[in-house]
Amino acid sequence: MRICMLTTTHRPRDGRIFEKEAKSLAKEHDVTVIAPSDAGDTGEEGVRIITVPKPASPLLHGVTLWRVLRACRGEECDVIHCHEPDALLLARFVDAKIAVSESVAGRFRGGRAEPVIISNYSVAGLAPPDPGVRERYGVVYMAGNMQMFHGVRECIQAISRVRVKFPYVSLTLIGGIRADIGAIMAKTNPRPEITMTGYLPYREMYEALRAGSVGLLVFQPAYHNAYIGLPNKLFDYMLCGLPVVASDFPEIRKVVTDAGCGILVDPTSPDAIAEAVIYLMEHPEEAQRMGESGQRAVLERYNWGRMEERLLDLYQSLNDSGMA
Repeated sequence: MRICMLTTTHRPRDGRIFEKEAKSLAKEHDVTVIAPSDAGDTGEEGVRIITVPKPASPLLHGVTLWRVLRACRGEECDVIHCHEPDALLLARFVDAKIAVSESVAGRFRGGRAEPVIISNYSVAGLAPPDPGVRERYGVVYMAGNMQMFHGVRECIQAISRVRVKFPYVSLTLIGGIRADIGAIMAKTNPRPEITMTGYLPYREMYEALRAGSVGLLVFQPAYHNAYIGLPNKLFDYMLCGLPVVASDFPEIRKVVTDAGCGILVDPTSPDAIAEAVIYLMEHPEEAQRMGESGQRAVLERYNWGRMEERLLDLYQSLNDSGMA
């Protein structure tokens, strides 16, 4: 089948859309990804990429949507695969729905199709080699496209508290920084304990994470999608052997408890975040055990290979039913 994957807010080589879904589907289908980007990109590994100009302001999202749809109209495709809330108005009429967790699936039951759960698990084959001894002991990581709901403000405050007891501890932010976060960082810098790498390709991100000590995942409860969702960065930290300090949200709690890979906290409390990081610094053997347990859980069950099978099966069912 000819598949056209649309996104209006993600990069062309987004970890979930390009690295997982598109590359998996390209094993059996012709796949094109249409995404906003200021840089040209033609794709790789059987996935074709079409980029449209990205407006300077997020307030012009409607322009991005129009450009993506216009590019899609120029493609001959059997399936249009959407990723953003823009498509929610069509949810009751689509031929297939995908949700990342049971909680999210519950919001989209009814209509022509019941949701298929395909979680944002990590690609096990991308795991970097074990460095043996952590090269950058005391480095705490946050990864993702940073927005206010990621809890960056709370983490900066938490690291300040941690450094009272462990002055060598630092915070590294991996990923794009939105303008509102940039304003916060401008007020806190220059602070040598805070580093921003900007966007890193998947493999480079994993190499950086693998050398660190703790992974922070403290989405704020006001962002409901994070509250009921299952962020892929949780599994990225686990794959890289990092113990996690994570928001005590329902879906995140299930994984962290099952894998025994970290500490759950109130994400709105810098004190709670700091206490968890301090505990891991004070108990390095337990932190190592949590990291190893999380990595083992990803390699055994929370890996993209299992989800790839579900995704390919879903598309095969569409083909067999004549919907595509």
